[in-house]
Amino acid sequence: MPDAYVQVSLAAVTGIARDASVNTFAFADVDDELDTVNMLEAIQSFYNDVPATHPAAVSGYFSNTLSRDIPPVAKVWTIVPGPLGEPNLTVNLDLIAASENGDDLPQEVAACLSFGAGVESGVLPRHRKGRIYLGPLNLSTMNQGIGGGQPEVSETFARVCVDSAAATLGNLPLGPHAVWSRVGGLVTPTTYYKMDQEFDTQRRRGRPANDSQSAPAGRL
Repeated sequence: MPDAYVQVSLAAVTGIARDASVNTFAFADVDDELDTVNMLEAIQSFYNDVPATHPAAVSGYFSNTLSRDIPPVAKVWTIVPGPLGEPNLTVNLDLIAASENGDDLPQEVAACLSFGAGVESGVLPRHRKGRIYLGPLNLSTMNQGIGGGQPEVSETFARVCVDSAAATLGNLPLGPHAVWSRVGGLVTPTTYYKMDQEFDTQRRRGRPANDSQSAPAGRL
């Protein structure tokens, strides 16, 4: 049965392709057009739907540097051995929700949504885990650490992410969200989602360094 790989590009307000935020998703047993429609709706719902008992959707925590006017683009490939080549399908998704906060974290700051599949004999654990880096983010995703320590991902945002993923990506009866390992081509349905309190830094999303200060060594 075919498996699907999806790359979603969330456009930046600059409209420049390299400034976009890119997330990838894999799905098992995507057999027909209906499975593909359900898969894309699940991805869209992951970003846009407000989980029960939560204040906002995942995309409501995104930075204002992500465009709310340029539709996110989803490219879909059927997973086959070797390079992916041209996508089998390219579609626009609905707009992401407006930011819940007017203040943004630095563009390179992201939160990591981890997911994985159950243990299987003979398969290395790292081949059964995946990550989605969510960002850029706004200030409401951050808690100041205890006693003024290191800033942390807020528990509210982490719960929104894992609950949204479980209710959308993790709730497809056919064509389920999966871990795709390029080693051996394993595609295994996801069994859990988690997010810890640590932020991640993705330097490629940061502003280019175009202004620096320097000084000669004192002995010169």
